[in-house]
Amino acid sequence: MSLLEVEDLKITYSTSAVDVHAVNGVSFEIDDGSNYGLVGESGCGKSTVAHSVLGLLDDNGNVEAGSIKFNGRELLDCSEKEWQEIRWEEIAYIPQSAMDSLDPVMSVGAQIRQAIDKHRDVTKAEANERVDEVFDIVGLDPARTGEYPHQFSGGMRQRATIAMALALDPDLIIADEPTTGLDVIVQDKIVHKLLEIQEEINSSMLLITHDMGVIAETCDEVSVLYGGKVMEQGATYDVFMHPTNPYTMGLQNAFPVVDEFDEQAISIPGSLPELTEEPTGCVFRNRCPFATEECEDGHPPLTANGGQLSACYHTDKADEMREAAAKPETWGIEAEEDREMSHEAGDVILETDGLEKWFKQTQSFIDDLRGDEPDYVKAVNGVDLTVRRGEILGVAGESGCGKSTLGEVIAALQPRTGGDIYIDGTSVDDLLAESTKKFRSQVQFIFQDPFDSLNPRQRVKAAVAEPLKIQGHDQETINRRVRETVSDVGLNPPEKYLDQLPAQLSGGERQRVAIAQALVLQPKLLICDEPASMLDVSL
Repeated sequence: MSLLEVEDLKITYSTSAVDVHAVNGVSFEIDDGSNYGLVGESGCGKSTVAHSVLGLLDDNGNVEAGSIKFNGRELLDCSEKEWQEIRWEEIAYIPQSAMDSLDPVMSVGAQIRQAIDKHRDVTKAEANERVDEVFDIVGLDPARTGEYPHQFSGGMRQRATIAMALALDPDLIIADEPTTGLDVIVQDKIVHKLLEIQEEINSSMLLITHDMGVIAETCDEVSVLYGGKVMEQGATYDVFMHPTNPYTMGLQNAFPVVDEFDEQAISIPGSLPELTEEPTGCVFRNRCPFATEECEDGHPPLTANGGQLSACYHTDKADEMREAAAKPETWGIEAEEDREMSHEAGDVILETDGLEKWFKQTQSFIDDLRGDEPDYVKAVNGVDLTVRRGEILGVAGESGCGKSTLGEVIAALQPRTGGDIYIDGTSVDDLLAESTKKFRSQVQFIFQDPFDSLNPRQRVKAAVAEPLKIQGHDQETINRRVRETVSDVGLNPPEKYLDQLPAQLSGGERQRVAIAQALVLQPKLLICDEPASMLDVSL
């Protein structure tokens, strides 16, 4: 029996200039107790579909046609009061940006308890017990339920939102990039725990992600979206092992394999299509190496091919296309002959010596009076590292191990507790004393969460231009560098994005703007904190 039925869904966003046709006839079904995946590039319509199922479309979002039925009930006809009864109790949501979804002035435990109290007649002790239980499920210490979001790392905040979604044992969990901020160890634990819980309560999941590995591990069926259209659909194994659509092939070949260093991951050249009107031809034709004149006539319908459905006029040549798609030259990309990257590194540009950052723990008034030494969280404790000019140094570790804190201390965004930092052989303290502006022109930081690092009232052009203005560049240089950098990070054509606000961008597009902000000054040292966590593999 179908739990969720989405049929021929069409959604537009009204803007001051034109309407954007974000979703163009998407259909799929999720059965009781099954997991369904939506995969595709940033901006392809995945999150828009999820928001429509939750009744959470933005004010300028309009469902133009189609149907969304949950347990046979038409959700598009629900009032706001009916939606409040459905959300969390029947359909729970794990949002893409954990920090934006948590109230900064409420403890994390209180926020989960609030959802429980809204829907269940339980005592405070019973609610607290359930909060502790879901904290433990997602790998958080139940003793920390009284702490606030800012006291958690990015990965810990992500786990807190997952705990909130599990609190009421919903029939359907909609997870929008639920493992974006998690390290692979915690990600694996969360994925398996979600599957375990689903088996216990017979819930279903709609998983939205650019991570094809997570889809392959968790989902029974999958739809591959592009330009608001379903390009391929079917059993996950069939779609990923034997793709019949060029777009699916492109995504598959763009996915890096960590133990195959001699294999080149192949990006998909080009950008998403303009969706100012409904597609009149195949939406992927401008980026597809196999496109023909036939692809101009209209978007191909989903037709059966083996065990899956595919929107392509050339599925009869799927075997040939798969073989050709594995070659970089098919996509107009020059093959990388030398993967050793054995260029000679230059002089040392960054050096840390015994770097420390400790956070003082609060203690009671009595302990203060007694003069007791407070406890410290030793987030960074004696780190020595060296980075040479032209070199890339990776810092890896689980969420909460101190990676972000290390980067922020090196960038002088947080004061250090001990140790030394040198840039080009000069102490950071001396550089800052000489000129903070000069230091910032040489060292730039890409933050982990682009939702928080961008001013919501500042348009893309102003956000990317701001570092250049601070450094005193002339307007002609600013305009040129902004356009070049926005284009370099894959936001093409730049004109489409320069006047947009962060709220008008997808998570991946926001992350690219944050990267452009850091790159526009062409710094000597770039510190990247999870710079691609929200980007799809093709980018």
